[in-house]
Formats: sequence, C-alpha cells, structure tokens
Amino acid sequence: YKAAKAVVADLLKGYPIMDALSNFEFYKQGIVPLPIPSNDHIMPFIEAGVQGLWTYYCCGQCKNVSNRLMAMPSWRNRSIGYQMYKYDIAGFLQWGYNFYYSQRSVRKLNPYFDTDADMSFPSGDSFSVYPYGDDVIPSLRQKVFANALEDIRLLERLEEKLGRARVIEELDRVAGEPLTFTSYPIDERFFEGLYQFIFENL
Repeated sequence: YKAAKAVVADLLKGYPIMDALSNFEFYKQGIVPLPIPSNDHIMPFIEAGVQGLWTYYCCGQCKNVSNRLMAMPSWRNRSIGYQMYKYDIAGFLQWGYNFYYSQRSVRKLNPYFDTDADMSFPSGDSFSVYPYGDDVIPSLRQKVFANALEDIRLLERLEEKLGRARVIEELDRVAGEPLTFTSYPIDERFFEGLYQFIFENL
C-alpha cells in the first residue's frame, strides 16, 4: 500500500488523501492521513481522537451495526444519523449508489428483478436508487437514510439551544443506555421519544 501510494503522492500534493480502511495501524503509521473506517471498526479511531472522521458501511457490515440492506428494518438504517451526531462524524462514504451490474461488471442487470448483483452481494448493497428513464427513483432505503441525515440537522439545531453535552445526555437517556455504533435501540419507539424531546425544546 505504501509503495502504491508513493507512485502518486507527489501528483496529489496539497490535495486531501482519504481512504476506506479498517486497520488502525494504517492511520497510526501515517499512511492514511484521512481515514474512513467502516462503522464496525470505527471505535479505535474515535478513542484515538481522530479529527474530521468519516465512516461507511457496505456488504461486510451485516452484524450489530447500522446498514441499509433490504433484509434490514428501517430503524437499523436510520440509526446511523444519531450515531454520527453523537460521535461528531464529518461525512459518510456512499457505496453502491447505482451499480446495476453483476460483480466485476461482467453483465448488466435489471435491479427491479436482480437486487444482489447476480448473487454477489446482499440485496440492496450495490444500489440505493432505481433507474427510471433518464432519471432515477429513490428506494425506501435511500429515503430512510435521508431521514437519518435530517436527524443530524435537527440535533445540531437543538445543540444551538441546549449545548452538545445536554443533547448527547438526552440521546442516551431516551435510548436507555449509552449509544454506540453497536449498541442502540431496536425499537421505533426510540424515535418517538427522541422527537418529543427535540420538538419540545426547539
């Protein structure tokens, strides 16, 4: 990896260099200055105080953490919003927006009928929107993820009034436990309680 990076490093001087990774050692050795760890490997980066941290998920993040695969309930998709807020995550790396092919792009597929890239990935991993003429139609998963981003904005607005520490305290209180990327409510009633608190205090 270091050898490959060295081939282009001088050409990219002055530009931000970021990469998706799971191994903290890459960051610790300074190989990747702006790491984007997956949400199931992010805690060592958070605990090390890495600033400007992004995160992502794809087909490998199927246990315990948030994701938007078709087999998952919407609350699991939406949970990424308040998790990103609590840990001050700066961005999200999107995998598979409109990949309508089999693995390695061997042949084109119809995502209305083939949702798993010809049995290569979990259903829904390779696309979040459906083709519609020259445009696209957002999937339910895409709309729920947009709701998660809106949750972040609401919490930020609330933070302006109450302060960040109080908002995080209330997040954990409504959840009934300290929220993490692997420990979070599995009941839609959490959102009802959270919104009640938000709109009573905005």
